[in-house]
Order: sequence, then C-alpha cells, then structure tokens
Amino acid sequence: MSLTEPTLTICRFSRVYEDQPALLKKADYIMDFSDLPGTSCYCDEEAAEMIRRRIAELPDGGIRLIDSGNYHYMSAIWMSRQTEPFDLMVFDNHTDMQEPAFGSILSCGGWIAWALDAQPSLRRVFLAGPPAEDFRILPARLRERTVFLSKEALTEERGSEALSFFDALEPAFPLYLSIDKDILCEQDALTGWTQGELSLNALLLHLDILKETLHRGRIPLVGLDICGEAPENQPDIFGKNETANRALISYTERLGEHMI
Repeated sequence: MSLTEPTLTICRFSRVYEDQPALLKKADYIMDFSDLPGTSCYCDEEAAEMIRRRIAELPDGGIRLIDSGNYHYMSAIWMSRQTEPFDLMVFDNHTDMQEPAFGSILSCGGWIAWALDAQPSLRRVFLAGPPAEDFRILPARLRERTVFLSKEALTEERGSEALSFFDALEPAFPLYLSIDKDILCEQDALTGWTQGELSLNALLLHLDILKETLHRGRIPLVGLDICGEAPENQPDIFGKNETANRALISYTERLGEHMI
C-alpha cells in the first residue's frame, strides 16, 4: 500500500477547471481532451481509443477529476486498466445503468451497465444515492450484481442500511471509488443534472465510514474519481464546486494509505 500522497489528475473536456485555479495548480497531471469529437455524453469508439492512448503512460491509482457528469464514462475507461478482480463503489444521484439506445456505445448514463457487461475483472457494483424506484426498474442481470443503498436510506446519518452497505465489501478484493457531485444538494454543488438531497458534510461522513471499512478489512483502493462540474453555459459563480472538490480531495487523500 502507498505511504505517499496520491497523485491528482485533471481530465479537461471543457473549460470548467479554469475557474478552479487552485486545483489546476495542485494537479500532478492535466490531460486535455477538449480537442476530441464524439465525447459529450456519449463516447464513440474512436474517441475512447484516443483517450486510452493518451492516459497509457499515467500511473495507476490516484485521484482523478473528470469534468462534468457528461463525461462520467471516464470511470469505465480508467477502470479498464484493471486486470485483476475488483469491486466498484459509486456515489451518484442516478443509476448510470441505462441500456444503450443503439449498439454498445459508452455513455455517461449507462457506463456502469457497460462496465458490468464488458469488463470481466469487475465483480460487483456498490451503488449509493439513486431513488429506490430507479433501481427497481433495472434489468435483473444488473440488479443481481449490485449492492444498493437508496437515496432515502443514504440520508439517514449512520443508519443501519448504510452500515450494512459498507460492511458488504469483501477484504479479498480491491475497490475503485467514483463520486458524482450530483448526489449533493443544490446548496453544495452546481452540476447541470438533477441533484440529490445529501449535504457535503453528510457525504464526508459516509466517506469516514468507508475509510473505517477499508482500514478494518485492509481493502486496497485501485483508484478514485470525482465528476459533476457545472456546465459551461451555467457558470458556478459562487464557487460551490470548487469548495466541494477541495473538501472531497482533502478527504479522499486520507484514503491514500489504502491505495495501491
């Protein structure tokens, strides 16, 4: 396990991080994908292959900022580097398990389903945040491989369902963590997507539970990412996202002791 501070990589598809100069200064790597067509909400195979080539020399692990929720599929691309069995934990206001309307194209709304179908090394998904009804209508093959914590249960501070959710992690398998800030209430983030009701402080408390679970089970992290920036046409003039990003990065850096 790493004893050093995890690296920070910024994936820039738009100009949103220009309004967060402290994060740009802190970044170890800044990857600019703004020149690539075929990347907004859907990522065609040509763009996905170009992205894989550009990140090929970057180190495994670390913290990645991946722009707005339009590009949450970047989690699947990062995870494709994992060849050994691992689990995925996602905090998100949406299931991101929509079936593609055509073919098997990678999308921000269906990347988890895509990864479950296409990536043999992904065992299970731990999904926290969507409404219970959104999960109930998913295909059985996806629900069977998902440990679910609903939006309703997530708001209960250290509730029994939340504790059981984290306790379901198995020590034998590494974890990849992905956080979409649309899980947060509008007072704490501006994302351009429908948002949840969780406060930033409540999310940080859940990350505390996760840290305890990782430490107790000696479960390593293989990487983590954060998305959910504001759309370019709706500037975050109050700096909510920068505040949330800095808090989440500071918190997740504490998980670095578990990172491999």
